[in-house]
Amino acid sequence: MEPNGGRIGCETTVQARNDLDRMAGSVTLRPSPHPSQLLRLAAAEGQLWAQEVRNNVRKELRRAAGGWPGTVSEARARLAEFVLPQLNRQGAAATSEDRERAARALYDSARRTWLAHCDREEAP
Repeated sequence: MEPNGGRIGCETTVQARNDLDRMAGSVTLRPSPHPSQLLRLAAAEGQLWAQEVRNNVRKELRRAAGGWPGTVSEARARLAEFVLPQLNRQGAAATSEDRERAARALYDSARRTWLAHCDREEAP
């Protein structure tokens, strides 16, 4: 039988914490943003994205009609480029689950904005 009746001793716990601290190195844990804050920022960015795409399509003298041309992958990229830096400046870091939820909210917002303001398609 192990010392202390098979229980892990205080020395082992302290050693494990020291090992974790050493492995973590310079990693600092920052608070997660409030989910509603992240989703609001993502929705606002989605609206801007839809407006940008619509303006670019019209500059090419094309109609901004039909389904939303963006993708969820593009939404993830926009989240990383425009939304997450805002959170970093505020000292917050989003989890991977938060980031995925926010990317989908960004995409949904862009899609809704696009569909609400797109040009009507011409009848054949």
